[in-house]
Amino acid sequence: MLVQKIFFLAFLFLASCVSDIEQGHPEIATPSRPKDSVQPKVQEGIEGLVSRKVDDLSPCYQAEKNQNPSAKGRMLVSFMLDQEGRVGDPRIEYSSFQSPVFEGCVLQHVESWTFPKMRGNSPIKVRYPFSFGL
Repeated sequence: MLVQKIFFLAFLFLASCVSDIEQGHPEIATPSRPKDSVQPKVQEGIEGLVSRKVDDLSPCYQAEKNQNPSAKGRMLVSFMLDQEGRVGDPRIEYSSFQSPVFEGCVLQHVESWTFPKMRGNSPIKVRYPFSFGL
């Protein structure tokens, strides 16, 4: 019985961490096309993958909250996508956290993501906003 209660409390704790992270809508552009003019299927693929992978950022945010319990804010992450869907040159364009460890953790996770292949749309620059605890 005690083990079940511990698992239940751990589940509730993790669920609360996950719900603290929200993604916004990306701004997507290629060198030959202005922002947000990329094919809708490409944009849907990018948004779909990020919505499935955003939970990867929970350990980063939880570690930040362990250091600073009132931590909450916004972050704008940019990266390039090649034709194979690999992330390159991830950067923090804006962060209200001022935490190199947290920001580095987010970048490390984003860089590990693999997106759907991009036929004829390479390279693609993506700017993605995230909210943590707001």
